[in-house]
Amino acid sequence: MADGNGTGLALTGGVRLDGMGDVFKLADALARAEGFVPRHLVGKAPAIAAVILTGVELGIGPMEAMRGIHVVEGKPTMSAEMMLARARKAGVRTRWAETSDRVARLAVMVPGDAEWQTLSFSMEDAQRAGVAGKDNWRKYPAAMLRARCTSAALRAFCPEVLGASVYESTSGELTNGEPSEAPPVDRQTPREAPRLPAQPSPADALQAEVESIREALEAARVPADLEAARSRGKLISRRMTPEHRAVLSAAAEAAEARLFSVDVPAEEVER
Repeated sequence: MADGNGTGLALTGGVRLDGMGDVFKLADALARAEGFVPRHLVGKAPAIAAVILTGVELGIGPMEAMRGIHVVEGKPTMSAEMMLARARKAGVRTRWAETSDRVARLAVMVPGDAEWQTLSFSMEDAQRAGVAGKDNWRKYPAAMLRARCTSAALRAFCPEVLGASVYESTSGELTNGEPSEAPPVDRQTPREAPRLPAQPSPADALQAEVESIREALEAARVPADLEAARSRGKLISRRMTPEHRAVLSAAAEAAEARLFSVDVPAEEVER
């Protein structure tokens, strides 16, 4: 981003960067500022430069970028805390409808909308995603559920306030603060390149999401669970086939009957 004279790269966090030379000079200085930068960035000037440039695209200063942008599995990832702060700064209203060691449910109201939208992330979701066994999930389940729920809800309801400069992590380490570094590689020993898992087709991915929503409807125990599952269905409604809609409609009707039915005493039936 150039300034009014077309010479400055950015003005973020009160720090002026006049071109790429300033970025690399600052990154080199910060790489030696142990105690002031995250440990995983100490001595890594190129990585710090990349974080600074990512911050420029997001309109935040170098120090805030280093605190809020983590490199997870080789991808720059915005922390859940930074996502939430950016959303609220943009006027998005949020409130926690539920938070525990088993489930996190976030209600979001985007400026211009008249209704709250709700999305949840449960420990069952974490198990299906293969992250529940990670160290942070065992130690801080409620915090990790809130992080995943925050990311999913804001990406779903107001992605425009987050920007496109960072990826969404699938590792479950969104609030680690000190992302786990990969084990050192013995560069003298050739290693076979890891095989990438086959990516599901769009149709298979949609079918899996429909099945997940159907299971959530069948497992609903309180009205809030029913509304959360319905909200997930609305997000993919345009991509669903008539068969998908019929399946979810039947599951929702069964859930309503189960949750809102009133037991009639036997003597009333006899009458």
